[in-house]
Amino acid sequence: MPEKSKSAAGPRPTSCPKCGFDIEPGKACQVCGYSLSSASTRVGAAVSPVKPARKRGGGTLLALLFSAAGLLSLLVVFLLTTEFNRLKQPEAAKAEASAADVVPTPAAPTEAPAGPAATGAPASVETPAPVETPSAVKPPAAVKAPAAVKAPALARAGAAAKPLVSAKALASASITEAAEPSAAMTSSPVPGSETLLNDEEAPFDITQRTDIPLFENRDTFVDWMVKHTDENAKFLKQKWDRAQIIQRLGNFTHERVRQAFLLAPREFFSRDPRRSYENSVLPIGYGQTISGPHLVSRMTDYLDPQPEQKVLEIGTGSGYQAAVLSEISNHVFTIEIVEKLARETDAIFKRLEPRYPEYRNIRRKVDDGYYGWEQYAPFDRIIVTCGIDHVPPALIRQLAPDGIMVIPVGPPSGQTILRIVKKVSADGTVSLEREDIYHGRKTQVFVPFTARGGGIHRSDDQKD
Repeated sequence: MPEKSKSAAGPRPTSCPKCGFDIEPGKACQVCGYSLSSASTRVGAAVSPVKPARKRGGGTLLALLFSAAGLLSLLVVFLLTTEFNRLKQPEAAKAEASAADVVPTPAAPTEAPAGPAATGAPASVETPAPVETPSAVKPPAAVKAPAAVKAPALARAGAAAKPLVSAKALASASITEAAEPSAAMTSSPVPGSETLLNDEEAPFDITQRTDIPLFENRDTFVDWMVKHTDENAKFLKQKWDRAQIIQRLGNFTHERVRQAFLLAPREFFSRDPRRSYENSVLPIGYGQTISGPHLVSRMTDYLDPQPEQKVLEIGTGSGYQAAVLSEISNHVFTIEIVEKLARETDAIFKRLEPRYPEYRNIRRKVDDGYYGWEQYAPFDRIIVTCGIDHVPPALIRQLAPDGIMVIPVGPPSGQTILRIVKKVSADGTVSLEREDIYHGRKTQVFVPFTARGGGIHRSDDQKD
Protein backbone atom coordinates (compact mmCIF):
# COMPACT_ATOMS: atom_id res chain seq x y z
CA MET A 1 0.00 0.00 0.00
CA PRO A 2 1.33 3.50 -0.63
CA GLU A 3 2.75 5.28 2.36
CA LYS A 4 1.96 8.75 3.53
CA SER A 5 4.23 11.28 1.92
CA LYS A 6 6.96 12.75 4.19
CA SER A 7 8.89 14.75 1.54
CA ALA A 8 8.55 18.55 1.38
CA ALA A 9 9.83 18.78 -2.19
CA GLY A 10 7.45 19.65 -5.04
CA PRO A 11 3.87 20.59 -4.64
CA ARG A 12 2.69 19.85 -1.16
CA PRO A 13 0.36 16.85 -1.25
CA THR A 14 -3.07 17.01 0.29
CA SER A 15 -4.42 14.41 2.64
CA CYS A 16 -7.39 12.44 1.45
CA PRO A 17 -10.41 13.30 3.64
CA LYS A 18 -11.61 9.71 3.40
CA CYS A 19 -8.59 7.50 3.98
CA GLY A 20 -5.88 9.99 5.13
CA PHE A 21 -3.30 9.09 2.52
CA ASP A 22 -1.60 11.79 0.51
CA ILE A 23 -3.21 12.86 -2.74
CA GLU A 24 -1.24 14.64 -5.40
CA PRO A 25 -2.86 17.86 -6.55
CA GLY A 26 -5.19 17.31 -9.47
CA LYS A 27 -5.22 13.53 -9.08
CA ALA A 28 -7.51 11.05 -7.42
CA CYS A 29 -6.57 9.12 -4.30
CA GLN A 30 -4.82 5.94 -5.28
CA VAL A 31 -6.33 4.13 -2.28
CA CYS A 32 -10.02 5.05 -2.27
CA GLY A 33 -10.33 6.96 -5.55
CA TYR A 34 -11.51 10.22 -3.89
CA SER A 35 -11.02 13.30 -6.11
CA LEU A 36 -10.90 16.83 -4.80
CA SER A 37 -12.25 18.36 -8.04
CA SER A 38 -15.38 16.17 -8.18
CA ALA A 39 -16.14 16.79 -4.53
CA SER A 40 -15.91 20.54 -4.94
CA THR A 41 -18.27 20.32 -7.89
CA ARG A 42 -20.84 18.35 -5.92
CA VAL A 43 -20.65 20.65 -2.94
CA GLY A 44 -20.99 23.72 -5.11
CA ALA A 45 -24.06 22.31 -6.82
CA ALA A 46 -25.69 21.55 -3.51
CA VAL A 47 -24.89 24.85 -1.84
CA SER A 48 -25.42 27.30 -4.67
CA PRO A 49 -29.28 27.11 -4.74
CA VAL A 50 -29.47 28.05 -1.07
CA LYS A 51 -28.06 31.54 -1.58
CA PRO A 52 -31.07 32.87 -3.64
CA ALA A 53 -33.46 31.30 -1.11
CA ARG A 54 -31.82 33.27 1.69
CA LYS A 55 -32.20 36.44 -0.39
CA ARG A 56 -35.92 35.80 -1.03
CA GLY A 57 -36.60 35.06 2.62
CA GLY A 58 -35.13 38.39 3.61
CA GLY A 59 -37.36 40.30 1.13
CA THR A 60 -40.53 38.67 2.42
CA LEU A 61 -39.69 39.53 6.00
CA LEU A 62 -39.06 43.13 5.02
CA ALA A 63 -42.48 43.36 3.28
CA LEU A 64 -44.23 41.95 6.37
CA LEU A 65 -42.53 44.55 8.53
CA PHE A 66 -43.70 47.39 6.24
CA SER A 67 -47.30 46.03 6.25
CA ALA A 68 -47.34 45.81 10.02
CA ALA A 69 -46.10 49.36 10.25
CA GLY A 70 -48.90 50.55 7.91
CA LEU A 71 -51.61 48.81 9.91
CA LEU A 72 -50.22 50.25 13.11
CA SER A 73 -50.36 53.74 11.60
CA LEU A 74 -54.02 53.28 10.60
CA LEU A 75 -54.88 52.05 14.10
CA VAL A 76 -53.25 55.10 15.64
CA VAL A 77 -55.22 57.44 13.33
CA PHE A 78 -58.51 55.65 14.17
CA LEU A 79 -57.89 55.88 17.92
CA LEU A 80 -57.03 59.57 17.69
CA THR A 81 -60.20 60.31 15.64
CA THR A 82 -62.42 58.38 18.07
CA GLU A 83 -60.98 60.20 21.06
CA PHE A 84 -61.48 63.57 19.34
CA ASN A 85 -65.15 62.83 18.61
CA ARG A 86 -65.71 61.64 22.17
CA LEU A 87 -64.37 64.90 23.52
CA LYS A 88 -66.75 66.87 21.26
CA GLN A 89 -69.94 64.97 22.28
CA PRO A 90 -70.50 66.69 25.64
CA GLU A 91 -70.47 70.09 23.93
CA ALA A 92 -73.02 68.96 21.31
CA ALA A 93 -75.27 67.48 23.99
CA LYS A 94 -75.20 70.73 25.91
CA ALA A 95 -76.13 72.67 22.76
CA GLU A 96 -79.10 70.34 22.05
CA ALA A 97 -80.30 70.57 25.62
CA SER A 98 -80.25 74.33 25.55
CA ALA A 99 -82.07 74.37 22.21
CA ALA A 100 -84.75 72.05 23.61
CA ASP A 101 -85.27 74.38 26.54
CA VAL A 102 -85.88 77.26 24.16
CA VAL A 103 -88.61 75.50 22.07
CA PRO A 104 -92.02 76.98 23.05
CA THR A 105 -94.38 74.21 24.17
CA PRO A 106 -97.63 76.25 23.92
CA ALA A 107 -97.56 75.80 20.12
CA ALA A 108 -98.99 72.24 20.39
CA PRO A 109 -102.45 73.26 21.65
CA THR A 110 -102.67 75.82 18.85
CA GLU A 111 -102.24 73.09 16.20
CA ALA A 112 -104.47 70.58 17.97
CA PRO A 113 -107.72 71.51 16.17
CA ALA A 114 -106.06 70.77 12.82
CA GLY A 115 -105.00 67.31 13.93
CA PRO A 116 -108.32 65.50 13.30
CA ALA A 117 -108.63 67.09 9.89
CA ALA A 118 -105.30 65.61 8.93
CA THR A 119 -105.82 62.24 10.52
CA GLY A 120 -109.52 61.82 9.87
CA ALA A 121 -110.25 61.15 13.54
CA PRO A 122 -113.56 62.86 14.17
CA ALA A 123 -113.88 62.32 17.90
CA SER A 124 -112.06 65.50 18.89
CA VAL A 125 -114.23 67.51 16.53
CA GLU A 126 -117.25 66.89 18.74
CA THR A 127 -116.22 69.62 21.16
CA PRO A 128 -116.64 72.48 18.68
CA ALA A 129 -120.06 71.15 17.63
CA PRO A 130 -121.92 72.37 20.75
CA VAL A 131 -120.06 75.68 20.58
CA GLU A 132 -121.18 76.24 17.02
CA THR A 133 -124.81 76.05 17.99
CA PRO A 134 -127.58 77.16 17.72
CA SER A 135 -128.49 74.01 15.87
CA ALA A 136 -131.08 75.95 13.94
CA VAL A 137 -128.27 77.84 12.26
CA LYS A 138 -126.21 74.78 11.39
CA PRO A 139 -128.63 72.84 9.20
CA PRO A 140 -128.43 75.59 6.60
CA ALA A 141 -124.67 75.16 6.78
CA ALA A 142 -125.15 71.47 6.06
CA VAL A 143 -127.49 72.36 3.23
CA LYS A 144 -124.81 74.68 1.89
CA ALA A 145 -122.64 71.62 1.46
CA PRO A 146 -123.45 71.66 -2.28
CA ALA A 147 -121.11 74.63 -2.53
CA ALA A 148 -118.42 72.31 -1.23
CA VAL A 149 -119.68 69.43 -3.29
CA LYS A 150 -116.68 69.79 -5.49
CA ALA A 151 -114.67 68.25 -2.67
CA PRO A 152 -114.80 64.91 -4.51
CA ALA A 153 -113.11 66.69 -7.38
CA LEU A 154 -110.57 68.04 -4.90
CA ALA A 155 -109.99 64.55 -3.61
CA ARG A 156 -109.68 63.37 -7.17
CA ALA A 157 -107.07 66.00 -7.97
CA GLY A 158 -105.06 65.27 -4.87
CA ALA A 159 -105.36 61.53 -5.02
CA ALA A 160 -102.09 60.98 -6.81
CA ALA A 161 -100.04 63.12 -4.43
CA LYS A 162 -101.73 62.48 -1.09
CA PRO A 163 -104.29 59.72 -1.43
CA LEU A 164 -104.78 59.12 2.28
CA VAL A 165 -104.97 62.79 3.16
CA SER A 166 -107.38 63.62 0.36
CA ALA A 167 -109.84 60.91 1.36
CA LYS A 168 -109.64 61.80 5.03
CA ALA A 169 -109.83 65.50 4.24
CA LEU A 170 -113.03 64.74 2.37
CA ALA A 171 -114.41 63.23 5.56
CA SER A 172 -112.98 65.56 8.19
CA ALA A 173 -113.60 68.78 6.25
CA SER A 174 -117.32 68.27 6.62
CA ILE A 175 -117.40 66.34 9.87
CA THR A 176 -118.75 69.35 11.76
CA GLU A 177 -121.49 69.78 9.19
CA ALA A 178 -122.19 66.06 9.32
CA ALA A 179 -122.79 66.23 13.02
CA GLU A 180 -125.21 69.10 12.81
CA PRO A 181 -128.43 67.39 11.69
CA SER A 182 -127.92 64.67 14.32
CA ALA A 183 -128.74 66.40 17.57
CA ALA A 184 -129.23 62.98 19.20
CA MET A 185 -125.56 61.99 18.75
CA THR A 186 -123.70 60.78 21.81
CA SER A 187 -119.96 60.46 22.29
CA SER A 188 -120.10 56.66 22.28
CA PRO A 189 -122.76 53.96 22.32
CA VAL A 190 -123.58 52.35 25.64
CA PRO A 191 -125.79 49.33 26.31
CA GLY A 192 -129.33 50.15 25.28
CA SER A 193 -128.42 53.33 23.41
CA GLU A 194 -127.76 54.22 19.80
CA THR A 195 -126.34 57.14 17.83
CA LEU A 196 -128.46 58.12 14.84
CA LEU A 197 -126.53 59.63 11.97
CA ASN A 198 -129.28 59.76 9.38
CA ASP A 199 -132.89 58.77 10.02
CA GLU A 200 -134.92 60.45 7.32
CA GLU A 201 -137.60 59.07 5.07
CA ALA A 202 -136.37 58.07 1.62
CA PRO A 203 -136.30 61.40 -0.25
CA PHE A 204 -135.16 60.02 -3.59
CA ASP A 205 -136.74 57.35 -5.78
CA ILE A 206 -134.11 55.55 -7.82
CA THR A 207 -136.81 54.09 -10.08
CA GLN A 208 -137.77 57.58 -11.29
CA ARG A 209 -134.37 58.95 -12.16
CA THR A 210 -133.67 59.74 -15.79
CA ASP A 211 -130.00 60.73 -15.63
CA ILE A 212 -128.68 57.24 -16.18
CA PRO A 213 -125.44 56.73 -18.07
CA LEU A 214 -125.08 54.53 -21.11
CA PHE A 215 -123.64 51.17 -20.19
CA GLU A 216 -123.07 50.00 -23.76
CA ASN A 217 -119.32 50.42 -23.95
CA ARG A 218 -116.42 51.89 -22.08
CA ASP A 219 -116.04 55.16 -23.99
CA THR A 220 -119.69 56.23 -23.85
CA PHE A 221 -119.88 55.31 -20.16
CA VAL A 222 -116.73 57.26 -19.24
CA ASP A 223 -117.75 60.31 -21.29
CA TRP A 224 -121.19 60.49 -19.68
CA MET A 225 -119.85 60.05 -16.13
CA VAL A 226 -117.16 62.70 -16.59
CA LYS A 227 -119.81 65.21 -17.70
CA HIS A 228 -122.36 64.42 -14.97
CA THR A 229 -120.26 63.47 -11.91
CA ASP A 230 -117.08 64.46 -10.13
CA GLU A 231 -115.43 61.16 -10.98
CA ASN A 232 -112.08 61.00 -12.69
CA ALA A 233 -111.77 59.40 -16.13
CA LYS A 234 -108.82 57.35 -14.92
CA PHE A 235 -110.85 55.72 -12.15
CA LEU A 236 -113.86 55.30 -14.44
CA LYS A 237 -111.77 53.32 -16.90
CA GLN A 238 -110.38 51.19 -14.09
CA LYS A 239 -113.89 50.60 -12.80
CA TRP A 240 -115.19 49.56 -16.23
CA ASP A 241 -112.29 47.17 -16.74
CA ARG A 242 -112.79 45.66 -13.30
CA ALA A 243 -116.50 45.20 -13.99
CA GLN A 244 -115.65 43.29 -17.16
CA ILE A 245 -113.43 40.91 -15.19
CA ILE A 246 -116.05 40.45 -12.48
CA GLN A 247 -118.66 39.61 -15.07
CA ARG A 248 -116.41 37.09 -16.82
CA LEU A 249 -115.83 35.34 -13.48
CA GLY A 250 -119.59 35.02 -12.95
CA ASN A 251 -119.83 37.36 -9.96
CA PHE A 252 -122.53 39.36 -11.77
CA THR A 253 -125.69 37.49 -12.69
CA HIS A 254 -128.02 40.51 -12.42
CA GLU A 255 -127.58 43.49 -14.73
CA ARG A 256 -128.83 45.83 -12.01
CA VAL A 257 -125.97 44.78 -9.75
CA ARG A 258 -123.44 45.39 -12.52
CA GLN A 259 -124.86 48.87 -13.10
CA ALA A 260 -124.79 49.59 -9.37
CA PHE A 261 -121.11 48.66 -9.30
CA LEU A 262 -120.43 51.03 -12.20
CA LEU A 263 -122.35 53.88 -10.57
CA ALA A 264 -120.82 53.70 -7.08
CA PRO A 265 -117.52 55.68 -6.84
CA ARG A 266 -115.37 53.26 -4.87
CA GLU A 267 -112.43 55.70 -4.93
CA PHE A 268 -114.38 58.13 -2.71
CA PHE A 269 -114.85 55.50 0.00
CA SER A 270 -111.48 53.78 -0.19
CA ARG A 271 -108.98 55.56 2.03
CA ASP A 272 -106.32 54.99 -0.63
CA PRO A 273 -107.96 55.98 -3.95
CA ARG A 274 -105.02 54.79 -6.02
CA ARG A 275 -105.77 51.18 -5.08
CA SER A 276 -109.56 51.45 -5.25
CA TYR A 277 -110.09 49.02 -8.11
CA GLU A 278 -107.51 46.44 -7.14
CA ASN A 279 -109.11 43.15 -6.21
CA SER A 280 -107.73 43.48 -2.69
CA VAL A 281 -108.91 43.96 0.86
CA LEU A 282 -107.71 47.44 1.88
CA PRO A 283 -107.37 48.99 5.37
CA ILE A 284 -109.58 51.96 6.23
CA GLY A 285 -108.33 52.58 9.76
CA TYR A 286 -109.66 51.63 13.19
CA GLY A 287 -108.79 47.99 12.53
CA GLN A 288 -111.40 47.77 9.75
CA THR A 289 -111.18 47.05 6.02
CA ILE A 290 -112.99 47.54 2.73
CA SER A 291 -113.67 44.26 0.93
CA GLY A 292 -112.38 43.71 -2.58
CA PRO A 293 -114.68 44.61 -5.52
CA HIS A 294 -115.14 40.96 -6.54
CA LEU A 295 -116.39 39.95 -3.09
CA VAL A 296 -118.70 42.97 -2.76
CA SER A 297 -120.18 42.24 -6.18
CA ARG A 298 -120.77 38.54 -5.47
CA MET A 299 -122.38 39.13 -2.08
CA THR A 300 -124.63 41.85 -3.52
CA ASP A 301 -125.56 39.64 -6.46
CA TYR A 302 -126.61 36.80 -4.14
CA LEU A 303 -128.53 39.26 -1.95
CA ASP A 304 -130.43 40.54 -5.02
CA PRO A 305 -132.37 43.41 -3.40
CA GLN A 306 -135.28 45.03 -5.21
CA PRO A 307 -136.04 48.78 -5.30
CA GLU A 308 -138.82 48.75 -2.70
CA GLN A 309 -137.30 46.16 -0.39
CA LYS A 310 -135.74 47.17 2.92
CA VAL A 311 -132.09 46.22 3.21
CA LEU A 312 -130.16 46.09 6.49
CA GLU A 313 -126.37 46.13 6.44
CA ILE A 314 -124.37 45.14 9.53
CA GLY A 315 -120.96 46.82 9.44
CA THR A 316 -121.02 50.14 7.58
CA GLY A 317 -117.23 50.36 7.48
CA SER A 318 -116.06 52.50 4.58
CA GLY A 319 -119.64 53.01 3.34
CA TYR A 320 -118.95 51.48 -0.06
CA GLN A 321 -121.26 48.48 0.33
CA ALA A 322 -124.11 50.76 1.42
CA ALA A 323 -123.41 53.01 -1.57
CA VAL A 324 -123.74 50.05 -3.94
CA LEU A 325 -126.97 48.97 -2.22
CA SER A 326 -128.44 52.48 -2.53
CA GLU A 327 -128.16 52.17 -6.32
CA ILE A 328 -130.52 49.17 -6.14
CA SER A 329 -132.83 49.84 -3.20
CA ASN A 330 -134.66 52.93 -1.94
CA HIS A 331 -134.47 51.75 1.68
CA VAL A 332 -130.99 51.03 3.02
CA PHE A 333 -130.24 50.77 6.74
CA THR A 334 -126.69 50.36 7.99
CA ILE A 335 -125.14 49.98 11.45
CA GLU A 336 -121.52 50.56 12.50
CA ILE A 337 -120.18 49.92 16.00
CA VAL A 338 -116.92 51.93 15.68
CA GLU A 339 -118.15 55.46 16.23
CA LYS A 340 -115.15 57.35 14.86
CA LEU A 341 -115.31 55.34 11.67
CA ALA A 342 -119.08 55.79 11.46
CA ARG A 343 -118.77 59.57 11.76
CA GLU A 344 -115.99 59.68 9.19
CA THR A 345 -118.06 57.68 6.72
CA ASP A 346 -121.18 59.71 7.51
CA ALA A 347 -119.30 62.87 6.57
CA ILE A 348 -118.32 61.33 3.23
CA PHE A 349 -121.95 60.46 2.49
CA LYS A 350 -123.12 63.96 3.33
CA ARG A 351 -120.45 65.51 1.16
CA LEU A 352 -121.48 63.35 -1.80
CA GLU A 353 -125.28 63.57 -1.38
CA PRO A 354 -125.79 66.66 -3.59
CA ARG A 355 -124.32 64.82 -6.58
CA TYR A 356 -125.49 61.36 -5.49
CA PRO A 357 -129.01 61.94 -4.08
CA GLU A 358 -129.57 58.20 -3.65
CA TYR A 359 -127.23 58.37 -0.64
CA ARG A 360 -129.98 60.25 1.20
CA ASN A 361 -131.84 56.93 1.25
CA ILE A 362 -129.20 55.40 3.54
CA ARG A 363 -130.19 55.51 7.20
CA ARG A 364 -127.18 55.20 9.46
CA LYS A 365 -126.54 54.71 13.14
CA VAL A 366 -123.81 53.75 15.60
CA ASP A 367 -124.78 50.64 17.56
CA ASP A 368 -124.12 46.94 17.99
CA GLY A 369 -125.41 45.32 14.83
CA TYR A 370 -125.77 41.94 16.55
CA TYR A 371 -129.24 43.03 17.69
CA GLY A 372 -130.31 44.41 14.32
CA TRP A 373 -132.56 47.46 14.01
CA GLU A 374 -135.83 46.42 15.60
CA GLN A 375 -137.50 49.76 14.89
CA TYR A 376 -137.61 49.09 11.14
CA ALA A 377 -137.92 45.31 11.13
CA PRO A 378 -138.77 43.15 9.31
CA PHE A 379 -136.15 43.48 6.58
CA ASP A 380 -136.43 41.86 3.18
CA ARG A 381 -132.65 41.61 2.89
CA ILE A 382 -129.85 41.53 5.46
CA ILE A 383 -126.16 41.58 4.61
CA VAL A 384 -123.41 41.13 7.22
CA THR A 385 -119.89 42.29 6.41
CA CYS A 386 -118.05 40.93 9.46
CA GLY A 387 -117.20 37.36 10.42
CA ILE A 388 -119.01 35.44 13.18
CA ASP A 389 -119.20 31.79 14.19
CA HIS A 390 -123.03 31.68 14.23
CA VAL A 391 -126.06 33.47 12.83
CA PRO A 392 -127.34 36.09 15.32
CA PRO A 393 -130.86 35.10 16.50
CA ALA A 394 -132.07 38.71 16.39
CA LEU A 395 -131.21 38.96 12.71
CA ILE A 396 -133.13 35.76 11.95
CA ARG A 397 -136.18 37.15 13.75
CA GLN A 398 -135.94 40.49 11.92
CA LEU A 399 -135.64 38.82 8.51
CA ALA A 400 -138.98 38.81 6.71
CA PRO A 401 -140.53 35.56 5.42
CA ASP A 402 -138.84 34.59 2.16
CA GLY A 403 -136.20 37.15 3.04
CA ILE A 404 -132.54 36.61 2.17
CA MET A 405 -129.53 37.04 4.43
CA VAL A 406 -125.91 36.92 3.22
CA ILE A 407 -123.51 36.41 6.10
CA PRO A 408 -119.95 35.06 6.60
CA VAL A 409 -120.08 32.26 9.20
CA GLY A 410 -117.13 30.35 10.61
CA PRO A 411 -114.02 30.58 12.81
CA PRO A 412 -111.67 33.58 12.70
CA SER A 413 -109.33 31.68 10.37
CA GLY A 414 -111.90 31.79 7.55
CA GLN A 415 -115.63 32.03 7.05
CA THR A 416 -118.04 30.45 4.61
CA ILE A 417 -120.34 33.05 3.09
CA LEU A 418 -123.87 31.75 3.38
CA ARG A 419 -126.99 32.80 1.55
CA ILE A 420 -129.84 32.06 3.97
CA VAL A 421 -133.49 32.11 2.90
CA LYS A 422 -136.07 32.24 5.69
CA LYS A 423 -139.11 30.05 5.13
CA VAL A 424 -142.22 30.25 7.33
CA SER A 425 -144.83 27.52 7.03
CA ALA A 426 -148.59 27.96 7.53
CA ASP A 427 -148.33 26.88 11.16
CA GLY A 428 -145.57 29.41 11.84
CA THR A 429 -142.66 26.99 11.74
CA VAL A 430 -139.47 28.70 10.63
CA SER A 431 -136.87 26.93 8.52
CA LEU A 432 -133.67 28.23 6.99
CA GLU A 433 -132.34 27.25 3.60
CA ARG A 434 -128.54 27.66 3.42
CA GLU A 435 -126.27 27.93 0.41
CA ASP A 436 -122.53 28.57 0.19
CA ILE A 437 -122.16 31.34 -2.38
CA TYR A 438 -118.77 29.90 -3.42
CA HIS A 439 -120.07 26.31 -3.37
CA GLY A 440 -117.20 25.06 -1.24
CA ARG A 441 -114.46 26.46 -3.47
CA LYS A 442 -113.17 29.01 -1.01
CA THR A 443 -113.57 30.75 2.33
CA GLN A 444 -112.94 34.39 3.18
CA VAL A 445 -111.45 36.09 6.22
CA PHE A 446 -113.53 39.02 7.48
CA VAL A 447 -112.91 41.38 10.38
CA PRO A 448 -114.57 39.96 13.52
CA PHE A 449 -118.12 40.81 14.58
CA THR A 450 -117.35 43.27 17.37
CA ALA A 451 -119.51 43.23 20.50
CA ARG A 452 -120.78 46.23 22.38
CA GLY A 453 -118.36 47.08 25.15
CA GLY A 454 -115.44 45.25 23.55
CA GLY A 455 -114.60 41.73 22.47
CA ILE A 456 -116.38 39.77 19.76
CA HIS A 457 -119.64 37.84 19.57
CA ARG A 458 -119.29 34.05 19.94
CA SER A 459 -121.76 31.22 19.77
CA ASP A 460 -120.98 30.17 23.36
CA ASP A 461 -121.60 33.70 24.61
CA GLN A 462 -124.98 34.57 23.09
CA LYS A 463 -126.68 37.46 24.82
CA ASP A 464 -129.95 37.30 22.97
